[in-house]
Amino acid sequence: MAVSQVAGVMSAAVGRTQAAAELRSYARMAGVALLVALASIVVLYGGSGAIAGTRPDNATTAAAVRAFYDHPALAWLFWQAMVNVVGLAFFALAFRRYLAGFATRPLARQLVDVGAALVLVEVSVAVVEFGLQLSLVRLAGLADGSLLGVFMASNWIDNGTMLWLEFAWLGTLSLAAWTSGALPRWLAGLGLIVALLLLVVAVPGLMLGYPVGASFAAYGPFMAWFLITGIYLTRGGRELGTAS
Repeated sequence: MAVSQVAGVMSAAVGRTQAAAELRSYARMAGVALLVALASIVVLYGGSGAIAGTRPDNATTAAAVRAFYDHPALAWLFWQAMVNVVGLAFFALAFRRYLAGFATRPLARQLVDVGAALVLVEVSVAVVEFGLQLSLVRLAGLADGSLLGVFMASNWIDNGTMLWLEFAWLGTLSLAAWTSGALPRWLAGLGLIVALLLLVVAVPGLMLGYPVGASFAAYGPFMAWFLITGIYLTRGGRELGTAS
């Protein structure tokens, strides 16, 4: 073999090694960001439940809304929820770069881009939603007459449009991971199943008047997906060439 050929082979090997190292770094960044986002949302829901009880998603009176939100300590919980927003944005971009290393077909690449874009759209909506939640705490303290109207706007964003976005990005990214082999089939399949649960149980909940708490049948598995996927990615994800 000529010297130039040996050099070419060695250069290609070095390039593959560097590419694999970069993908591991992106996987770890995505995993850490996912776990940070999960921790923030657990603090939010666990803390608000301990302080004020179950959120009145089906409330139709200002008194019911005020009974939950008239706790100044809730403001700190909704304020720290911006950590969840930043974590999701960081996850979207890092996971996109990780998936892109495995997605070689046009459809898979399109799914990766659409899924990441949907996460970023949810991030934008969440900023508005958490701002409304902070407003509700303040309005409840003032016994303001607009409390019920602001709550309805917040509730339909949180349990209406945001649920569609969560179903869409989870399903799209999981399908991209399945088709590209970026995640093991069991983990990509778990994402698809959880996305289906969100679509069937959580998305129509407000429209169909499901009982308060019914959406936890989907949100529990959703949080489990955050945890399992986050831990898997922090370990470096899959090696290039091992996808199946």
